[in-house]
Amino acid sequence: MIEGVEVINGYEVEIKKNNPLLYEPAKILYDCICEKPYNSPFEARRVLIKTFKKLDELLVSHGAEPLKLHEKLIVNFIPSKRQLQLKVCQVFNAHTNSNNDLLITGKSDGQLCFLYENGNSDSLKDELKDLEDMTVEEFLTGAYKDYIVRD
Repeated sequence: MIEGVEVINGYEVEIKKNNPLLYEPAKILYDCICEKPYNSPFEARRVLIKTFKKLDELLVSHGAEPLKLHEKLIVNFIPSKRQLQLKVCQVFNAHTNSNNDLLITGKSDGQLCFLYENGNSDSLKDELKDLEDMTVEEFLTGAYKDYIVRD
């Protein structure tokens, strides 16, 4: 990360001169990414989600539609030991999209964590009901999802 900062700082004047309209929004996003050092996958995930939201804010402030990347890009969930013992419905929201896919998003940040392509609405209803009774650990293990437990 330090190398990237040095490269950007070394070319900042040139970037500002050659891309005056894009410089300020790019600098805002860059500052969002570099605001604090991140030393764990959880911290990196948090910065990524914050950057998605900041990009949407910038787009809206310039009269454009938000990209809503938090709804379109899957970012792995990194549970705490405590969250593993909670029920799935306490940590995630589950809903379907227009393609009848099952989308599972984090309750705290709205970030898409899992996507199950399905197409069969009856089996989706059964899956949603089954999820309500599971712990997060049971869900992650049963869905064969690799995960890292944060400290």
